[in-house]
Amino acid sequence: MTHFMRKDDLKSARATVERALKTISYREDAELHAMWCAYVNLEVAYGDASTAEEVFRRACEAADSFKIHKHMAATLVENKKMEEADEMFEKIVKKFRAQSDEVWTLYADFLFSSDRAEDARKLLTRALECVPKARHVQLLLRFATLEYQKGDEEKGRNVMETVIATYPKKTDVWNVYVNLAVKGGDVQQARRVLERATSLPMSVYKLRPFYKKWIELESKHGDERSLQEVKQRAQRFLSSLNEALEE
Repeated sequence: MTHFMRKDDLKSARATVERALKTISYREDAELHAMWCAYVNLEVAYGDASTAEEVFRRACEAADSFKIHKHMAATLVENKKMEEADEMFEKIVKKFRAQSDEVWTLYADFLFSSDRAEDARKLLTRALECVPKARHVQLLLRFATLEYQKGDEEKGRNVMETVIATYPKKTDVWNVYVNLAVKGGDVQQARRVLERATSLPMSVYKLRPFYKKWIELESKHGDERSLQEVKQRAQRFLSSLNEALEE
């Protein structure tokens, strides 16, 4: 197919894909998906709106519809067809939101990457109204990560603070917060988060990993003094546990 496209022969490229599709068994999911994705790529890049839509429709019928929708959206973005991509992400949300919470973060990622941060934040509000409360934590963590990476770090911190205030004993939330601060280059913020986490009334099994993480942080980003201070803090924590056990 690539050979024909180098010759600017769209008709031959299409014929090659059609022949290939006839040889692939419906049981060979990966191969079938890959070929339909290649066909989508071909039509989006070299065909027109009608041929791309027709191949997309056929692909959804023959392969995993959710995966094909995601691929179509990504292909439209890659080809800088942003208006069509926006419509596709909206379609994905409406069609698959009951199937996967990923639809919200896929769309949000697109919006942040398109300099539409405010639209992404409005999408979070919409997502929280649609997604069951039991799954809010992971959704908020993903949106906070996107804020840190592509939006406003301060707003990302606000999201994290909201999650922590609601779920203070969820260790994964604290770990995500520390990691985001470190990746954002704010080591001091990471220290403050770890200090707060290690001050919580949680079991030794939950607190010990925080001390380990803090020691690793100081070993990599701190100096000998800051490292020793954390080690001493950890030792005091262990000593207080031993004293409590002896009483």
